Amino acid sequence: MDAIEKVEKKTGKRLGAIVNVSGTVFHEIETLAKTANDLNVDGLGILPPIYIPITKLDDLVQYVSMVAQCAPELPILYYHIPMFTRELPCEFSKFCLFSQILT
Repeated sequence: MDAIEKVEKKTGKRLGAIVNVSGTVFHEIETLAKTANDLNVDGLGILPPIYIPITKLDDLVQYVSMVAQCAPELPILYYHIPMFTRELPCEFSKFCLFSQILT
């Protein structure tokens, strides 16, 4: 995030960016998302939780929703990694449909 601030300050131009706010502790994700929101970036990128396997669609929706609440004005690019979500890949199309309803 410091790099974005430095480039924008030095050039006087807004730098378009999607910032990855993934982490291993939700508090860190929350802090990064709020900071990204304050910097007016173009969006957030997130991975599924790395150490806590998500195996239910409801859990994935809750996780993404919690991140979204940290920066409600920003769109989220969710990077799906099936090995982190075990059995969820078969339900991923439902997640995509749900996310369209939220936008």
